[in-house]
Amino acid sequence: MDARSHHPDRTYPHLAPGPDLTLVDVGPDFWETIDDRPELHTGRLVTSFEMNADWTSGRCIRPATNSSS
Repeated sequence: MDARSHHPDRTYPHLAPGPDLTLVDVGPDFWETIDDRPELHTGRLVTSFEMNADWTSGRCIRPATNSSS
């Protein structure tokens, strides 16, 4: 996938440890099946979410998954 075709609702940039960046296709079951994607267990995902109300906290963090378990 070409980085110029990134759409934040359909692809998430994955920033792996080091210089690599890949775009990950996102479907409706992405978050339910992320534990089955060991290549995403390290690094960072850049995501986009529509918010229609004020946040009650300053950050939204998903805990890292331990890939050894």
